Amino acid sequence: MKGGVLDGTRIQLDAPNETLTYRYREGDAVLDAAISVTGENGWAVPLSIENWEYGAIPSKPQAKAAFGETIFSYSEGRDGPYQAEAPVHAGAWYVRAAVEGTEQYQGLTAVVPFEIRQAVPNYLEPGEKTAVYGDSLGDVRLETGFLWEDPTLPVGEAGDRIHFASYTPEDAIDYLTVAHIPVHIRVLPYDGTQLPIPALSSVEDVEKLEIWHGKYQLRTDVDYTVELTSGDGERQVTIRFMGNYTGTVLRTFADMGAGGGAGPQYVSILAESTGGGEITPSGRVRLVRGSDQSFAIRPQAGYRLEQLLVDGSAVEYTETYSFENITQNHTISAVFVQKSVVVDPEITGVAQTLNTRDHNAFFFGYPGERFGADDTLTRAQAAQLFYSLLLTPGNATDAGFSDVPEDAWYARAVNTLASMGVVAGVGGEKFRPEAPITRAEFVAMAGQFAHPVEAGGMTFPDVQEDDWFYEAVQSAVWYGWISGYPDGSFGPEQPMTRAQAAAILNRMLGRSADRAFLAEDHGLREFRDVSKSHWAYFDICEAANGHGYEKRDGLEFWNAILS
Repeated sequence: MKGGVLDGTRIQLDAPNETLTYRYREGDAVLDAAISVTGENGWAVPLSIENWEYGAIPSKPQAKAAFGETIFSYSEGRDGPYQAEAPVHAGAWYVRAAVEGTEQYQGLTAVVPFEIRQAVPNYLEPGEKTAVYGDSLGDVRLETGFLWEDPTLPVGEAGDRIHFASYTPEDAIDYLTVAHIPVHIRVLPYDGTQLPIPALSSVEDVEKLEIWHGKYQLRTDVDYTVELTSGDGERQVTIRFMGNYTGTVLRTFADMGAGGGAGPQYVSILAESTGGGEITPSGRVRLVRGSDQSFAIRPQAGYRLEQLLVDGSAVEYTETYSFENITQNHTISAVFVQKSVVVDPEITGVAQTLNTRDHNAFFFGYPGERFGADDTLTRAQAAQLFYSLLLTPGNATDAGFSDVPEDAWYARAVNTLASMGVVAGVGGEKFRPEAPITRAEFVAMAGQFAHPVEAGGMTFPDVQEDDWFYEAVQSAVWYGWISGYPDGSFGPEQPMTRAQAAAILNRMLGRSADRAFLAEDHGLREFRDVSKSHWAYFDICEAANGHGYEKRDGLEFWNAILS
C-alpha cells in the first residue's frame, strides 16, 4: 500500500487529497487498484481568545485546523496590517489565525476581535487644600494628574468642605481615569477689607449701605455689622465682617450737627498705593468740604501703574487724578506691577513663522457675548490657535492619528503642526484632541516657534532640569512670555485657560492693547463675563479685536477697529 497506513479496519492517509494505491494478492491471483481520496480543510477548533486587563498575564489564542500549522498574528484594525508580536497596550485589537495552503489542502484564515482592558491606576489621594470663600474649585490647585470634576463650582461656605476630583494617570492609554475622588478643602473667610465699600458721607449713606462681593450682596448681621459713633466733630463708621467674611473697615465723615454749623466742615480722602510706586499726597488727607484735591501717581523704575481705583472702582488715569468740589469722603488706590520685559518676536524667531505684522483677531467668544476666560483650552483648540497665526499654513499631510477624523474642524491644524514638528501624539497613534492642554504642553508648543535659549536661572520650584518641558519653560521665561503664579510656581500640570493662552500669545507676537484707545468708544468687542478689572481684560481685548495700529518707541498705538 502506498499513500496510507492500514490501521485495523481503517486506512490513515498520509495527506489529504491523496491517491491511495494498493495490491491485493490471493494465491496466484494479483489485483492492482487505486483510490483517489479528496477532503476539505476546516477548523477543528474555531479561533477564540479571552480578553484580559493591562498588566495581567496575556491570554493565548486557541485555534486548530484539520490540516496544516496555525500561525497567529495581531493588528489594531480588522484589515491589518498584522504582525507576529502580541500587543501589550490597552485597546481594541484583532487576532488572526492563518494556515498556509498546499497542493493537498486549502489555506484557512479566521479573525476575531479582543480587548486589553485598561487597568485601575495606583495613586495617592490629594491632601487637604485651603481656599477662600468666594473661590471656585478652579482656583484650588491639585496634585499632578488630578482635575476637578466641575472647576466652576464654588468652594462653599467657610469651614471644612468635601468636593470631588478625577485622576488621569500619565499613561492614559493603559490605565483608567478614576472619577469621584473626595478632596477635603478648608475654606477660610474672605478678607472683607478688600471689598469695595461705597463712600459714606452721611447717616443716610450708612443706612443705605450695600456691600457687594461680585454678584452677591452681603447681608447685615449675617455677613457684617455696622456701628456708628460720634466724636471730635466726626462720625465714625465701623464695619465688622463675620461668618464667611473677616476683617474690620473704618470710615469717617463730618458730623453735620456738631457745633451748630459754625466753622468749616471737613471731609477726607484716603490715598494708598502698593509697592513699586507712590501716590502723593498719601495717607488720610483732610480737606475742607467743597474744595479740590489732586493726586500725583508715579511708578518706580521697572514698574508701571496697572490700575487706579477710586472708591473701589477702576477709573481712567494719567499721571494725576483730581477730585473737584469734594462733598463726601473718598478712597483712591494705586496698584503698581512690575514691568515684564518681552523680547521682540524678530529676535526670538517667532516672526519667521507666525504673523506678527497683522493684528487680526485670533480669539473669539461664545454665544451670549461670553468669552470664558477661565475655561480650559483643549489640545485641538490650542493647535487651531497656532495654525491660524501661521504665515504660510502649507499643505497638511495626514499625521496618522487614529482619533483625528479627516473631516474634524481641527484636522488640518493638527496635521499641519504635526508635520512641522510642533505637536506630537500621546502614544498609540492618538492625539487626544478633546483633552485639556496643560500649561507645560502649551508652552512647549509655543517654544517650537522660537529659538531655544541656553541661559539658565530657572526660578520655578515645580520645574526641574530633568523635566521634559524644562527647556521650553526656560525659554518662555527668558523671552518674557510667562511669569508664573503669585506663589512663585509655574503649575506645569495645571490646565491652560483661555485667558492665559491669550496673554502668552500676545507676548509671543509682540502685541499689547492701547489702553487709552480702549477707554474711548470705538465699537470695541467686549464680553459680559470679562470686567475691566479682570487681570486679562487688556490681553483679551487685544486678542479678540482686529485693529489697525502703529508702533512708536516700542509702544502700540491703535488707530481703528477692524470689522
